[in-house]
Amino acid sequence: MRIVDELSDQPLRYVQLLLTPSEAHDLHGALGEVLERLGTTYGDHVHVSDLEMSRRITLSIYTSENLDQFDPKYRRLIVED
Repeated sequence: MRIVDELSDQPLRYVQLLLTPSEAHDLHGALGEVLERLGTTYGDHVHVSDLEMSRRITLSIYTSENLDQFDPKYRRLIVED
């Protein structure tokens, strides 16, 4: 597991998600979606946003086979951290 603050590109070690039931449902569905698409040309990530679109979670699945699809800064974090 790697958790990154996209604005600072810094890894985070501990995160607490505070979700509404609707947001939790969206997150659950998005995770199922990204797992179904794993290894396809559609990519291995999805976005889940709050109603105001002011907060976003990006879910990505990484494997040794798809590391080349990630931005170099994320590849480095996955390999070195």
